[in-house]
Amino acid sequence: MAGIGIGITNTPVSNASTGAVLSRQAGMASGIDMSTRLITLAIVIAAMGVMLVAGIGSSLGAHQGQEAAEALAVGNIALFEQLTPGMSVSSARTAFMTGFDWIISFALVGAWILAASSCVLFETFMQWRKSIPENEE
Repeated sequence: MAGIGIGITNTPVSNASTGAVLSRQAGMASGIDMSTRLITLAIVIAAMGVMLVAGIGSSLGAHQGQEAAEALAVGNIALFEQLTPGMSVSSARTAFMTGFDWIISFALVGAWILAASSCVLFETFMQWRKSIPENEE
């Protein structure tokens, strides 16, 4: 689903970022746009990994330990079973789903915050752009 969403939005976002600047600055805007996306993607992936482990850890409880949460998050079932003897598959599944819920919540809140800030910033920028005389473009 994420790939479909990225595919649908990639071209319009690129067009908006390059179309919002003067023609002579379009290449620079495109480079900044792609760099920003890739850096942000790396940071968000790392943050989601932290959220997954934290959510699993909160579901398992403090007595299970960080190592067990990390083992379950990466799919190392053998290590997870070794660290949590006697834990049922249902409990492990519940812990994993709790971590996944944390990721989804993080993504939803982040998307709404970024959408709202984009609306404010683009509106402000477009008002500034209208104040530039046509011959300066």
